[in-house]
Amino acid sequence: IEIIPLTREPKEKLIVVQFEKGPTEEIGLLKMDFLGLKNLTIIYEACSLIKRNHGIDVDPEQLDIEDEKTFELLSKGDTVGIFQLESGGMRDTLRQVEPDCIEDIIAILALYRPGPMQFIPTYIKRKHGRETVEYDHPLLEPILKETNGIIVYQEQIQQAAQKLAGFSLGEGDILRRAMGKKKPEVMDQQRGKFVQGCQDTNGMDAKLANRIFDNITEFAKYGFNKSHSTAYGFVTYQTAWLKAHYPAEFMASLLSGEMGNSDKLTGFIAEAKERGIDVMPPSVNESIGRFNAVQDGSGIRFGMAAIKGVGEGVVEEIVAERDENGPFEGLMDFCARVGSANKKVIESLIRSGAFDFTDVHRARLFNGIDTAIGRAEEARKDKAAGQVSMFDLMGGAEETAGDGSDEELPDVKPWSESDMLAAEKELIGFFISGHPLARHEWALDNFALKRMKDIQTLAAGERTRLGGMITETRKLFTKKDQKPMATFKIEGLEGSIGAIIFPGAFEEYGQHIVEDATAMFGGVMMEEDSGDLKFQVMEIFPLEQAPSLFCDRVAIHLPEMGVNEQIMNELKSAVKQHPGQTPLLICLEFVEGQKVFLNTDHDYKVRPCAELEREIGRIIGEDLVYIAAKSDPLKNPPKPRKWERRKA
Repeated sequence: IEIIPLTREPKEKLIVVQFEKGPTEEIGLLKMDFLGLKNLTIIYEACSLIKRNHGIDVDPEQLDIEDEKTFELLSKGDTVGIFQLESGGMRDTLRQVEPDCIEDIIAILALYRPGPMQFIPTYIKRKHGRETVEYDHPLLEPILKETNGIIVYQEQIQQAAQKLAGFSLGEGDILRRAMGKKKPEVMDQQRGKFVQGCQDTNGMDAKLANRIFDNITEFAKYGFNKSHSTAYGFVTYQTAWLKAHYPAEFMASLLSGEMGNSDKLTGFIAEAKERGIDVMPPSVNESIGRFNAVQDGSGIRFGMAAIKGVGEGVVEEIVAERDENGPFEGLMDFCARVGSANKKVIESLIRSGAFDFTDVHRARLFNGIDTAIGRAEEARKDKAAGQVSMFDLMGGAEETAGDGSDEELPDVKPWSESDMLAAEKELIGFFISGHPLARHEWALDNFALKRMKDIQTLAAGERTRLGGMITETRKLFTKKDQKPMATFKIEGLEGSIGAIIFPGAFEEYGQHIVEDATAMFGGVMMEEDSGDLKFQVMEIFPLEQAPSLFCDRVAIHLPEMGVNEQIMNELKSAVKQHPGQTPLLICLEFVEGQKVFLNTDHDYKVRPCAELEREIGRIIGEDLVYIAAKSDPLKNPPKPRKWERRKA
């Protein structure tokens, strides 16, 4: 307060200076940035899981930085979860660059920013020998060789000034800053000094020295600090190495790092499944507090600490007891061995699937909690009173009264799938053992123009049609005339996206906006002020109606050699069992390659469904039924405005 006025930043209550950065530095104060990266936690947690599962010590600071498997993963753009390389544009760049050394990664991180991105195509062409690298002076080659002749880093400007003009590195940094700020009087002064230095140090022609100065000035606008990019590059490499060599452990630690972010979790769970790694419900026999990879690498167990109502203390006791005395045999055995697990905790564990290993259905386990706890308490009381059973005397202490079988639990009717899934969503925030959308997968595959995992590839203004489940609904009203509208989330099998529906569409389709309802949505991508994409919903239809609303036609392709009267009769019978309003076409495929399309009679119009496709496939073979979806994303597209019609 003696040097600069201070205030408290409202949200975080941090003390901050009231001057901007420039004046703050000018009065002699030092500004420092401290950056915390959760990726470092993810890296070390993955190494801990590798040690736990495989007994191997991986030191992320001592990795082989020429690992072929890691660069193969990077060259494929297989970088979901990899630090700094997750965006669609970055993944596309990686596939074009095909990095094969750590220097490539460092350069890509420095170039993939607004401004220097324009040099990426040149970098790619030169790397793969499709464009010759030319240097303004031989002394620049050792400085610019690693970046294919392009000035990428601030340090390269300093080095160039040192080698060409005899500057000290400090003087080179002053030159770099002057170039960045572009103050004419300072630039003129630096140009003269640079040109004179080039003449004195290397006997260079003034014309060439001026040209080099101009070229350096062009790149100086975008130069990036190499030490910063290198530090990031090594974190990038570490995450890529772990994903390439221990994908299950890496994905598990990645999931743990996003435990509070349902959007990220959904995407990472989809990525794990795409790699053949199943994300399974928590298990008292395999889970730890956070996400954990099973030993053979085939799956990831949900962390018990992520279950609502289960604290970290009881999880630590469960894991310690299991590690010391072996896996739990069932609910009875668990209650006998884990005294701190009360009824509420056990209910949460059962409902989230943590006892599914017993092969006793969840409803029966849930209804048997009192029996199991009661039996365990009796055993503890007997032990405290010094009572000894006949089995104890015979050396069979493991068969005491506290170790009854789960077969003794009262039998009840199993819960429905929807009840089980609702419990999972309530307790862990996700559907793990199934998904309400799974039964609609055929409709999603055939009639959604974009799947949720690909939605971010669309640009703002593009229309599309996608299917999903409505969650996190919030009804709003316009400020001006208090008309109703809503925001919600559309959750797919591979991710989710925020959605908004404005008053006009809300008036027509608002009745379909119900929590956990499954629907097909038509609309347009829009960009928020933050730069994130959101989906503006223009139409909503229940997902069950999608086939009848968005199927243009069904075509059966019949190879010439396979057609006979019996097959035709079977096809007629199958088609008749699924009557509807969608036209059916027959395509005869001749051996010579010709195709003849035949319209069928109105009596043979069909209701498109998975059952019809399977039945026809059984008769004539798979992949011979074509479901043609309507190409327009909207069932009722808005009429073009007059000026649009005139333009057309």
